[in-house]
Amino acid sequence: MRWFVCPQAQGLLTGSGDAERDAEVARRYHLLLPTALKVPEVKIVQTWALSDNATWQREEPYLGPGGRLTRPLPFDDALQPKAAYDAIARAFSEAQR
Repeated sequence: MRWFVCPQAQGLLTGSGDAERDAEVARRYHLLLPTALKVPEVKIVQTWALSDNATWQREEPYLGPGGRLTRPLPFDDALQPKAAYDAIARAFSEAQR
């Protein structure tokens, strides 16, 4: 059996600024990953791309509310780590304890 988990549901985000939306994405990773990593069948955690400038979620109909660009991934357009990266790293670190 294979499990696929995606905490990147951008359409539900209502934050007005990038930092607010990034914090919400990180919160979702933090809520989901620690639980998922406890399941032996979970072998990998995969995002759809590495950085926001490479996501297919920037095309219709995946744009956020008001046509805003989504920010679902661990790195921003300039490949700088975001709060999502920190949440993913923390989940893996805590899972190894």
